[in-house]
Amino acid sequence: MKEVFIAKNGRPYIKDEQGKVRFISSAEWEQYKTVEEGVKQDRRWLFTALVVLGVSIYIGTNLGAWL
Repeated sequence: MKEVFIAKNGRPYIKDEQGKVRFISSAEWEQYKTVEEGVKQDRRWLFTALVVLGVSIYIGTNLGAWL
């Protein structure tokens, strides 16, 4: 996915590999935002799952010492 930048006038644009700038429409901007928010949400779920897994392993390995 290409990175979207915001111009000083507030319009969103993207840069291609050669450095050329192309302004995008509002519909394309909404699509980029939706995809980016989905990726962020996936990362949050992954982080949460890893923390829960780590805590579960820690409790499971130390349960005998606590009892």
